[in-house]
Amino acid sequence: MINAGTLRKLRDLVRREGVSVREAARRLCISRNTATRWLSEPEWIEPRYPQRAASPGLLDAYKDHLVLWLKANIHCGERDRRSVGACFECLRTLGFLGSKSLVYNYCRSWKQQQNSALRRPDFVPLNDESGAGLSFSASREGLTAREWQVLTWIGRGRSCREIATSMGISPLTVRKHRCNILEKFGLHSTAQLVAFAISTLRRHGNVQGQEELSRLSARERQVVMLLAKGLTSKEIAKNLSISPATVRKHRENAMKSVRAHRMASLMWHAVGLDDL
Repeated sequence: MINAGTLRKLRDLVRREGVSVREAARRLCISRNTATRWLSEPEWIEPRYPQRAASPGLLDAYKDHLVLWLKANIHCGERDRRSVGACFECLRTLGFLGSKSLVYNYCRSWKQQQNSALRRPDFVPLNDESGAGLSFSASREGLTAREWQVLTWIGRGRSCREIATSMGISPLTVRKHRCNILEKFGLHSTAQLVAFAISTLRRHGNVQGQEELSRLSARERQVVMLLAKGLTSKEIAKNLSISPATVRKHRENAMKSVRAHRMASLMWHAVGLDDL
């Protein structure tokens, strides 16, 4: 067996440096017959060997289980998500003999593929779904045009990374615009910022009621309405005379009902509660 690199070295030794075939074969650890046969071939011919069939990996038989768990994590709250270590332990109970790094690398590549599929490069600044532009100016609210764009996407439930991808800027720049908005309007938390963004969009007629909110129970609707006003879980619990854990449970159930994957998306849906 000889590869293209060894053949190139063999030809250089014999034809350029004048080394004998016997000595060149000894240096390259190949047989003299192999060296003689390949030296008789033209320069443009290189060795080709049939490719071996890819052998199944240790993780191939368990990828279906792993993908199901990863997809389930998308719809679960942060406390209910299955970590990579937990996935690895579950796979071991199913007979997986590989290392934890295999599971970790596969989970990371799967999440990267999902994130790349969610990117939205087609950004239309300050336009609603119908394509009609909003009828207000940035200077009237004391914000720059860029800050208005960031505020609009925040009100629509987008994360910093998604906003950065849509606007073609870095996440650090998005965070800087967020800090400027917080400072200009005296806001102190992300919940207050999202509530302010949604109320601003609604004031300018850019938010509609959502049919998914009819699936919520009465208590879940109360929790969501208070979240939309910028209250924290502890403040909502004190207001409704329930525990913060119960508030978090109602919040998770509401997110599942309206298919929201983050708090900002839930608060975006909550604007339609007054219309139900």
